[in-house]
Amino acid sequence: MRPKTIVYFEGIIFGTLLVGVLQVYLIWDQAIARAIAENAPLDRNTAVALILTVEILNNVLVGTLTLLVSRRRSKIAMWVSIALFAVSHSVWFIEPPMDWLGSEAMLSALQTIGQVVAYGLLFTPSARRWMNREDDLVAGVAEMEKSPKRLDRRTFWMWVVLLVLGHVLANVSMPRDSVALMPMIGIDEVILILLAIALTRRFRDIGWPVWIGPTILLITIGLPFLGIGIIAMMNQGGDQIMQWLPLYGLISGPLNLVLLIVAGFVPRKPARA
Repeated sequence: MRPKTIVYFEGIIFGTLLVGVLQVYLIWDQAIARAIAENAPLDRNTAVALILTVEILNNVLVGTLTLLVSRRRSKIAMWVSIALFAVSHSVWFIEPPMDWLGSEAMLSALQTIGQVVAYGLLFTPSARRWMNREDDLVAGVAEMEKSPKRLDRRTFWMWVVLLVLGHVLANVSMPRDSVALMPMIGIDEVILILLAIALTRRFRDIGWPVWIGPTILLITIGLPFLGIGIIAMMNQGGDQIMQWLPLYGLISGPLNLVLLIVAGFVPRKPARA
């Protein structure tokens, strides 16, 4: 049975998501105007589609991570959630959000305080015992039966969908301002490293050389994307990088999509006794 701290954590996070939806509703016209102003060729319909896409992807990502923590006891999801929260709020110091007044400012503060409280609950004694499975008598047997260095197909696909969703969200949210560009690239690089780790464990599970998957992923996406970001930041070239991304995605996207599909569908190789 889940402790109350975990139940409260789940409820508070989903409550903050609802607050975020209300906040977007209240600043809808301002958000559209800002999106059009930062992307000159953008028309209103495209701006609306872009904002809705970002909000939906963000809520799905946070909601999925929350359920992985509160229902599956995933420590990886817990630390990814905390890291994304910390990085997303550190961006505010580089590129402050719109000047919200009145109820909008109160909702923003309420959402942030709620998230801090929710993540703080995960470090309470009862939550830590539950996350560590100290209350589960068969936890030791379960850990012995499943190697932490392997990922079965179901778990692999769960993480792939989640991480690819985060990768898409990071790219869609990429700012044009070169100063604010690096934090978003940092978030994306963390996501790619986690995806590389998932590929390593999946390749070990199917009996293939473990270096193949992460090497292809990091060489075709991680390192070039980091290099483009550094060049854009040094040359104040945020507009140029946004123009390169579509071509960049057409080259690396299909290759890595095939890599993930192959890794996800090849059956596992039984572990040696």
